[in-house]
Amino acid sequence: MTFKFRSLSSLFFVIIAGLILYPGCSSDSNPAAPEKTTGTLKTVILSASNSSGIVNANVVLYNADNNEAILRKSSDGNGECSFECDPGNYFVRISAQGYNPSPPENNAPVPFAVDKGETISKEFYLKPLDVLQPGQISGYVNPVINNVLVIAEETDGSRYSTVTGPDGYFVLFNLPYGGYSLYAYKAGYVAESNPEKVISSSAPSVSATITLKQTSGATLQGKVTFLASENSVVDISLVDSATFSAIPGLSTFSDTSGLDYEITNVPPGIFLAWASFKNDGYVMDPDWIFKNPGVLSVSFVEDDTVELNFSVTDAVIINSPTNPPDSIYAVIADSTTPTFSWDEYPSAKEYIIEVRKMNGEIIWGGFNADGSIKHHKIDAQTSSVLFNFDETAIETLQPGEIYQWKVYADDARDDGIQTLISASEDLLGIFEIP
Repeated sequence: MTFKFRSLSSLFFVIIAGLILYPGCSSDSNPAAPEKTTGTLKTVILSASNSSGIVNANVVLYNADNNEAILRKSSDGNGECSFECDPGNYFVRISAQGYNPSPPENNAPVPFAVDKGETISKEFYLKPLDVLQPGQISGYVNPVINNVLVIAEETDGSRYSTVTGPDGYFVLFNLPYGGYSLYAYKAGYVAESNPEKVISSSAPSVSATITLKQTSGATLQGKVTFLASENSVVDISLVDSATFSAIPGLSTFSDTSGLDYEITNVPPGIFLAWASFKNDGYVMDPDWIFKNPGVLSVSFVEDDTVELNFSVTDAVIINSPTNPPDSIYAVIADSTTPTFSWDEYPSAKEYIIEVRKMNGEIIWGGFNADGSIKHHKIDAQTSSVLFNFDETAIETLQPGEIYQWKVYADDARDDGIQTLISASEDLLGIFEIP
């Protein structure tokens, strides 16, 4: 799984598990069969160009409750691989040589549920790269540790990353030819040294072993301020800037009384700090982020203590179509062109909507790289719109497919995005087209 660092343009998925348990069965004449306590996830990795199976795709299954990688497999000759996992909420990240990753760069994956005793199948289509990057680096961390973040940094500063599976294995696909330094991070762990590897036409695939050492690390602490809302408890995490995934073990909650928080065992490095991932009615204040460039990027050294305070505000409430806050089961939309509705947000003068596919690709709305909005204006008096009302979507919604939508509130003092004052929760708005 390979991701190149670009910009902080997507939020993250961390959700509260909603387990649904089904009763087993038995008879008086026959002993009861052992009840299956796990579920099965079958993934099929296909090429978007011809629907053929992609061999040796790297598929990493994440626990959506905490963004931690829990299993890793390579797809077989048909592009398939299966996972036995406990009931809960999950998402996957997928990469393969010659293909764009799923989800695409700077997009967040859409989570799904696995139930006890059930098998669910998910198809993921990867788009071939426009320009082939033939290099790859694979190997192991020593000692064998699951869910270690591995980063390959090129001499020009470009960064690519992946995570280890339970076997300690990692692979970085689609790397340009050049020299790379390898780094590894996990709470309480850091690379003992940074191996250097060179990929060239004569050696497009190289292997490496990264030796890990334990570290007492640094401490991040501070307070959470609530704007236009009542004080509550929110989660705080440190996030890798290359993958936008929470670094395992580096998450906590604010204190219920003083609203203080503390994260310890932070390995040396530069990470992004974030507050309020979960469906708790709050989001980070977008205006605070835009007015303080770089405020979320924090540098840590051994035994250091860093102070960082957060500002959060009430989220925009979305009404339909959406999953309930305590579940990520997709709700069935009212049509193939659903109407998106939300509550008006105080002080908002404009709204911005984005709709994403299961693989994270934005197909309607959102923002351009320069901050301009990619759909026609939605004014403050509007609290519902029809999908693709302005005919700017790049594709139509397909029956049976799962999507997610999100809405932002903007004060719109001038053209374009001037002050985002809130947004809807990152883990709501999941729907299926009938």
